[in-house]
Amino acid sequence: MDGKWMNTAHDIAKPAARRPCVGLALCGGELLATVHVGVLQALHDMGVQPDLVAGTSAGALVTALYAHGYSPGACLRLAARFPGIRLFDYAFPITRSACHAVLRRVRPDPDWIAPGLFHGRRLQRWLAELLRDRTPRMPFAVVAADLVSAEPVVFSTHPALCQSGVAVRPPHLDLALLASCAIPGVVTPVRIADWVLADGGLRDLIPVRVLRQAGCDRILAVNLHRLPPGWRPDSVFRVLRRSVEVMLQESVDADLAGEDVLPLQPAFGPATWWSKRGLLANAAMARADVWAHRDEIRAFLAASAWIPRGAPPRNNFPASGS
Repeated sequence: MDGKWMNTAHDIAKPAARRPCVGLALCGGELLATVHVGVLQALHDMGVQPDLVAGTSAGALVTALYAHGYSPGACLRLAARFPGIRLFDYAFPITRSACHAVLRRVRPDPDWIAPGLFHGRRLQRWLAELLRDRTPRMPFAVVAADLVSAEPVVFSTHPALCQSGVAVRPPHLDLALLASCAIPGVVTPVRIADWVLADGGLRDLIPVRVLRQAGCDRILAVNLHRLPPGWRPDSVFRVLRRSVEVMLQESVDADLAGEDVLPLQPAFGPATWWSKRGLLANAAMARADVWAHRDEIRAFLAASAWIPRGAPPRNNFPASGS
């Protein structure tokens, strides 16, 4: 009797292994979009195809291009033709703000938005041209931050995210991308519906949260945030920039925590608006760095034969690169 019971118990079906749902989070980083392209190249070389890609700021741009059928090679060809400073459209913020301060005493305009250094209209037209006549080939999400409510705003084509109210479908993707890239004080905030939107990095520098909400149980998170060593407080601008970087670090640490997240921290060098060489060099550096960690990435993705939904997160995976 006991032996029969033991055999029966041994034959009870265990939960079937399933393919993990893989998410890729591309963080913000000003002119570091080509670093993300290098990461995508390395993942493609490994045969890794994410189920959902989410991006913030520069990461949002690469996310949208990749989801709309641009291969990593095609993205690099775009980088080689990057307009750079030709995208600048100076907004005369001091003059316009002074004029508005006078006019609002006569005719208040509740919809007026104080300009940044640049309008962003040229950038928006460039984005629209890149996506013209293209439709998404995979679900994606881009993140902006609402300056009114201080909440993240997610634009996505993922059905579950939209049905649950976590995200909305972008009415105009070029405008949503501009909002995600609108660095406060540099690019004029973007009004969409009742939101006044700015750089998504204000809330989700690395958009891991939205990937979890979409059901991803293995997340590759590309982290480009750095606290450079050897920093010196030798100017007020360096002190202010360092202060912002220190505040962001807490958010980054929270985003990268969890057993379901593998941080990828590819190497990269400086990038400028007027030099394409640095942009392309960064892609090559990132590709080589991530490829060097291919065994770790493959092991991480293979480790999730069966993961209970809602399992408590832990982080047992070291960060890639430096």
